[in-house]
Amino acid sequence: MENGVSPGYGGQQPFGDIEMLGKTSGIVLCLCAVFVAHAGPLDPPSGPVTDSEQSLGYKTLFQVEPRTPLARADFPVLINTPGSYYLVENVPFTGASGANGIEIIVDDVTIDLNGFYLEGASEVVAGRIGILATNRRNIHIKNGTVRNWSLGGISLPNSENCIIGHMRVENCGFAGIQTGRQSRVHDCAVVGSSDTGIIAFGASINGCTVRDSGGDGIFASDGSTVTNSTSSSNGARGIVVSGGSITSCGSSQNGIWGMQATNGSSISNSGSYQDNSGLDALNGSTITNCAAFDHQNAVGISVRQGSLGESCTVFGGAGDGIQASSGSTVRNCNVSDVGAAGIIVLSSFSRCRIEGNNVEGCATGILVSAGFGNNLIISNSASGNATNYNIAATNAVGQIINVAGATITSGNSWANLSF
Repeated sequence: MENGVSPGYGGQQPFGDIEMLGKTSGIVLCLCAVFVAHAGPLDPPSGPVTDSEQSLGYKTLFQVEPRTPLARADFPVLINTPGSYYLVENVPFTGASGANGIEIIVDDVTIDLNGFYLEGASEVVAGRIGILATNRRNIHIKNGTVRNWSLGGISLPNSENCIIGHMRVENCGFAGIQTGRQSRVHDCAVVGSSDTGIIAFGASINGCTVRDSGGDGIFASDGSTVTNSTSSSNGARGIVVSGGSITSCGSSQNGIWGMQATNGSSISNSGSYQDNSGLDALNGSTITNCAAFDHQNAVGISVRQGSLGESCTVFGGAGDGIQASSGSTVRNCNVSDVGAAGIIVLSSFSRCRIEGNNVEGCATGILVSAGFGNNLIISNSASGNATNYNIAATNAVGQIINVAGATITSGNSWANLSF
């Protein structure tokens, strides 16, 4: 200390004048008193809020949380007023035969299952749907489980701008989840539907898992999109879209196709694992950057009726690797170790283009049988197949050059290489 001043404070007292400190403390105490004076009591009186209490700033529970509770005793429920509703307990439904669990007959309704379940009768009773809203708008179903309903879990047919999220739907008849245009189904799990797991028209499906449906896992048409979802062990197709897209999805062990795209649809960045047949594109659709592993029967990837298969991989499987027909293109794909042909053209008037592919370890590398003409086969490579190329003379074929153990000197970019 020098001349009564502490170092580091520029020659001033660290807290200023003592008198000013006292004044500041007084201001703080006054402000605290103001806040305390306007706070409500810590122990408010019991009973409903009176008019005089509301004038003092008290709120009713509905004003604090404007939602309507649904208890087991309320079921079956008919919602005829817009608003927000929520379960307060599990509901093992015991209503009359033919009754639905919750039926919504107005627009603008949210139902929060709040982590609870809505369960149909243990015996299958005709006419029951867990949650039903027909021809409605702005319906939101979330956060719970719907199971054991004979005619559907969550059914919103012809309803628009709806959201179904964070739901688990189990062992329901017909469809586990059904919704309509401009709607969204996200982060749901559907198990054991008697027919289709999820049905959507003009909707988006994201982050869902479907398994053990009797028919298709996910059926999405009218421009629907399916992303980041998986579908397995369904009786028919894992995921099928019409006029839409499948992106970053997976399928496994489905009974007919893992995924199918039709009517100008696309499948991209997706994979099929041990499906009966892997991926199928028809009617001007595309399959790009996809993989099919160990298909169990006919084919790993099929492109037909003016479709495109590009930059895909097929490994293993009992049947053909890639089948092309009816004006389709297969380009820059890799096929290995399938039981039949690596790439095969299947149509007498195919007009297919087979270009830039690599095929190895198959019974036949590239096969176009007699009578199947008018195809273009160029710039492919084949190795280690029992027969690398078997192409009928009625096709346009780049020169087949055996380059096994040799230096490639040909400058023919259309040549098909064999080694």
